[in-house]
Amino acid sequence: MPGCGDGEPGPNEECDLGAAQNNDHGVCTLECKVAKCGDKLIWEGEEACDNGTDNNDNLYGGCTTQCQLGPRCNDGMLQGPEECDLGEDNGDGEFPPYGVPCDDGCRFQARLAFLSSVAYKGGDLGGVEGAHLKCQKLAKQAGFDNSASFKAWLSDGQHSPFQDFNHAPDTVGLAYVRPDGVRIADDWDDLILNGPGDGIVLTDTGEKLLGKYVWTGTAPSGKVFDPTATCKTWSSSSAIDKSRVGLSGVDKQQIQAWMQWDADKQWTSYTSFGCDLPYRLYCFEQ
Repeated sequence: MPGCGDGEPGPNEECDLGAAQNNDHGVCTLECKVAKCGDKLIWEGEEACDNGTDNNDNLYGGCTTQCQLGPRCNDGMLQGPEECDLGEDNGDGEFPPYGVPCDDGCRFQARLAFLSSVAYKGGDLGGVEGAHLKCQKLAKQAGFDNSASFKAWLSDGQHSPFQDFNHAPDTVGLAYVRPDGVRIADDWDDLILNGPGDGIVLTDTGEKLLGKYVWTGTAPSGKVFDPTATCKTWSSSSAIDKSRVGLSGVDKQQIQAWMQWDADKQWTSYTSFGCDLPYRLYCFEQ
C-alpha cells in the first residue's frame, strides 16, 4: 500500500527515500519530512544539536537557532558562569604567561583574590572575623566558587593571614589569581616574599582600581604590623586610632613610584591612617 517509506513522495510527504533510507538522523525523516533545524531531530553531519523551539543563540550550554552548539565550557571563549576557558588546554595544565591553569569545568586551578568593591571605616569591620564575613558576602554576590572560604587580609593582636590563611604544604604551587585570570603569586611563599605582582587591583565587580587604600594592619610577612594599632581590633572608627594600610597598585608608567611600591611591599604596608576613613579590603580564597 502506498505511503511513507515506499520510495515515492506522496501528496502529504515532503520527501521519501524508501524505508531503508528514511532516517530521523538523515535528510528525510521517518515521517517523510525534510530534516530542518528546529524539528528536535539531529541531522548527522549538518546539525550538532536541536532543541526545537528551545533553540536559543544566547543560552549558555544550549543550542543555537542554526542547530550548532551554543556558548559553553571548553569552546575557548570566556562567557556565562565560567572563571576561565582555554579551550583544548582546559584540564591539561597548560596556561598562558601570567595566567593559571583552567580545569575541564572552566574553573581556575588556583585561588581567587580580589579588592573589595565596598569601602569600610575601621570600626565598621566588626573585627577580623567580621571582615572575613564581608569578603564572603561579596564573593557570594559575585558568584565566586567557594564563597564561604574567603578571608580578609587583615590582622590584629589575635589574628593575621599568617595564622588564619591556609598555607599548608599541600598548597605549595597553588597560585593566587585575580578574577580576570592574571596570576598574582605562585603560592603563599611567593606572595609574602615578592608580593602580588602588579597588585590586587580588580574588585569583585570587575572594576580595576589603582591607588586605593586598603585596611590591612599586616606586614609583608603576613603577620600583624603593630598589634596595638589595629583600630582597637577593628572596633573603632575614631580619627585618633590608627592602623596600617596598603596601596592596591601603582601605574607602572610612573616608574619611580612603581619601583618604590614594589620594593617596599606597599601593597600591604604603605602608611598608617585614622580609623574614621573608609578603605577597602583584600579578600583571598582559602
